[in-house]
Amino acid sequence: MAVDVYCYIERRINLVWRFTGHMVPNEERQYNPDAPEFAPSHVLHSVSKELASILVDSGWAIRAIEPYTPVVPRRGRPVDLSPELSNYFRCFDSDVGTVFSWFTADELNAFGLNTRIMTRQAFVSTEAASLFKDCPFGFPLQGWPRDVPVTIAGWSRDGTEVTWRETYDTIIREFVDIVPTQMAMAGPPNDTRLVVMANW
Repeated sequence: MAVDVYCYIERRINLVWRFTGHMVPNEERQYNPDAPEFAPSHVLHSVSKELASILVDSGWAIRAIEPYTPVVPRRGRPVDLSPELSNYFRCFDSDVGTVFSWFTADELNAFGLNTRIMTRQAFVSTEAASLFKDCPFGFPLQGWPRDVPVTIAGWSRDGTEVTWRETYDTIIREFVDIVPTQMAMAGPPNDTRLVVMANW
């Protein structure tokens, strides 16, 4: 099942949460004329199921031997959302496939994406399977057969199932490369939070 994960940043100023982005034309209008004309800009949009597991506690073991530990258990929508996010999120009130969660920069920092280790499990081309002997730490790109595509899959008729160990920050690199820096720029860690919306 496909997933879309959207991340938004808010900063608390004088006890009130403020959206740090801006309103942009809503791309959904081209598919749904009833959608709002404008939508809050997201700091990240991803289709990574691993990211959904870590940010909104989906409970999925995505190409891994067990479900991912979430940054925080799913919290739903904050009751004190900024007006921009509150108004936009109302569009999803009746959508059972949309979930929300949130956490502060302090909580993300304490979670330790770079120290949490997951044993990954997936299918790779049989020609490359020997590189995964003894469950190596890190995906073994070095030595990969030159003419074999680098792909992993949850299931493959023609591949071989292998395991390797990897830290969370390398699994969700697109998130790590953007979001923590943007949160740090937004304000103090205890007054900055990430609001996450995921829909399936």
